[in-house]
Amino acid sequence: MDILLDLQKKLFHLAKGNDLILHQKDLFTLLGKEDSSASRMLLVRAVVAGIVRNPTRRIYVFAATSRIQPNTLYRIARKLRSGHFNYLSLESVLSQCGRIPQLPIDRITVMTSGRSQVFELEGIGVVEFTHTKKSMDALAPNLVWDKDIEMFRASPEYALRELKRVGRNLDMVKAEDEHDHA
Repeated sequence: MDILLDLQKKLFHLAKGNDLILHQKDLFTLLGKEDSSASRMLLVRAVVAGIVRNPTRRIYVFAATSRIQPNTLYRIARKLRSGHFNYLSLESVLSQCGRIPQLPIDRITVMTSGRSQVFELEGIGVVEFTHTKKSMDALAPNLVWDKDIEMFRASPEYALRELKRVGRNLDMVKAEDEHDHA
């Protein structure tokens, strides 16, 4: 059987009608291949054949189920920094609680124990990671688990403190009393 057809069948089975986001390593495991130039070329062939999309380096979205869903950006963020602690904060949290004007729905700001980096995901949106050196003990009182996005989220007060600490633009932040009476 053609290896690309086999890959497509396996992805259909795994997706079960949902969007399916995979790291390059996941695809190699699924194919029973080691990371090699031949394996990477196989993934290029899968992209050219339209089986998967490659919105950013090492991240693949199964094309047959690539209808972008509300949590796709969060799921990609978790894949991009899977070995690190991540939580939604900064402009994303402040926008969602009404403290700043709405951010585009296709952009999220995530604090991470990994390195700072911005990923522009072709046809999907933007994930902006900002590094934090804070320990889990220091962060825990300021975070809540958001089951809808399957990620921790900073409290609005903490997101504002972090926005100031990392030197972001505060011009769009509404004053607390203005927010309360709006």
